[in-house]
Amino acid sequence: MKRSPRVAEFFPFPEIRPAQEEALAAIEKAYASHKKFVILEVPTGGGKSGIAIAAAQWAKAVLGAGTYILSPQKTLTSQYLDDFAKIGLRELRGRNGYECAEFGTDCERGGMLRGGDKDLCQHCPYRAAKQDFISGSLGVTNFSYYLNEMGYAGELGRRSMLILDEGHNIEMALLGETDIAIKPRQQLQYGIQSVPENAKIDEYRKWVEQVVCKVVDNFIQQEEKIDYPSPDDRVASSQRISSARKMLFRLARFVNSDALDQWVAWTDHENTVTIRPLTPRLHTGRMLFDHADMIIIMSATILDFKTFTRNLGITEGICEFLALRSDFPVKNREIHYHPVGSMAHDDQEATLPLLAGFVRNVLSQLHPNEKGMVQTHTRKINEYLVRALSDLEGRIITHNTPKDRERAVDIHRSSSQPTVLFSPGMAEGLDLKDHLSRFQIICKVPYPYLDQYTRSRMKLDPAWYQWRTALTLVQATGRSVRSKDDYAITYVADADFERFISKNKNCLPRWWLDAIRWPSKGISVVPRASHQKRRRSTDDLFLQ
Repeated sequence: MKRSPRVAEFFPFPEIRPAQEEALAAIEKAYASHKKFVILEVPTGGGKSGIAIAAAQWAKAVLGAGTYILSPQKTLTSQYLDDFAKIGLRELRGRNGYECAEFGTDCERGGMLRGGDKDLCQHCPYRAAKQDFISGSLGVTNFSYYLNEMGYAGELGRRSMLILDEGHNIEMALLGETDIAIKPRQQLQYGIQSVPENAKIDEYRKWVEQVVCKVVDNFIQQEEKIDYPSPDDRVASSQRISSARKMLFRLARFVNSDALDQWVAWTDHENTVTIRPLTPRLHTGRMLFDHADMIIIMSATILDFKTFTRNLGITEGICEFLALRSDFPVKNREIHYHPVGSMAHDDQEATLPLLAGFVRNVLSQLHPNEKGMVQTHTRKINEYLVRALSDLEGRIITHNTPKDRERAVDIHRSSSQPTVLFSPGMAEGLDLKDHLSRFQIICKVPYPYLDQYTRSRMKLDPAWYQWRTALTLVQATGRSVRSKDDYAITYVADADFERFISKNKNCLPRWWLDAIRWPSKGISVVPRASHQKRRRSTDDLFLQ
């Protein structure tokens, strides 16, 4: 009987680390045990791309139908392509990522200008790339494109394996493709005369079915009858129709749902109506998991396996779990706890001046000639600190909107001065390696904003709120140390950090807890045990 090849035989680099071998062995074990899911917690610098490519090449040889690798960020998909195009990896982007020669614009806009004229765009580069992607055995694209495609067109087909890199983002990516926001501007556009005022969920469904769906459908019909003379007007009309159709599609999911208790709806003070599934469990199968024989999920922040699988509707019995340790030296990634005061809502006004003084000291006394980052978590904290430290404005780089984020990062990267990024929204998806950040300050334990959705979700699953906070916190501390030889100090200024760690120590990674440096009094930290064994020994005790 012919032996099946080992996954490690397909490793794309000359050398494989022990932790990577362990991860690849977990995939083999899952396959032998007929388990659909492999969930791998791989710390920053753990070599996820090598694991992904080895698994994908093995799936091609053993399972037969190829693999798609999904990532939340276009920068990561481009990195995969740069590293592995030579072995046949193909990348697929959205329509606006390709140039339409017919109309001298991108393919999304070109398709709108083409309208119903089938003689145009015969050699569309987007369609050619999509066909190449589908016919290949190894492809990479981003979460948003894949979920949107499978939710609407559904042309990408089934694969032997799906690999979800940065898999902790799956939940929010799915929710982002299924929730509905009906803003006042859209209410005016579609002719919606009134909205419910925080009614029960069944009353929202009745309103959607009897009012919203009808007026949106009527808007589409009327808009399609108008023959706009200018190209810009035709594009704008096409965008309005596309947006309305997508809304109608999402509204139909809500109206036709047989699990209404798994939805939440509310109307905010600006009269925007938001309708959202409480969890992505209603959609993970249809939009993601049903389209492959095996699913590999990788992230540095799985943290609580039970909460993670429960969030996504994954049955634990068909999963193989593995959490790997970081091999970055602890001395290179220390987390120094310097409490200046509580940053809880009721205490924040009193603490902010103390926080500003602490940040000033770190910038001026401890790191006067080094680049760094201040993670503020909220716009209010960010604006306060930037104003309070205005005399240091030559070092401070910040941004006012999410769209300005990349501009701020580019300025920081290119500057020869010891600039410091101040941001409420860079807890993940940012690589400040080496000299780009030798220190960072976490101003606040990053609890999710307590809107109606968060409150409803907490009521459904109290563990989710703590897990979400822990995920953001661990991600945030990983922005500045990106390799074994890199180093940076993280300072945590929120006095609520100690209570959070004490309450959630069992789900936080041991390698991460090992890096915390407490004030002299210290607290006892019992790191999480192995998910499989849940056993503790004296080695599990950490006392600073």
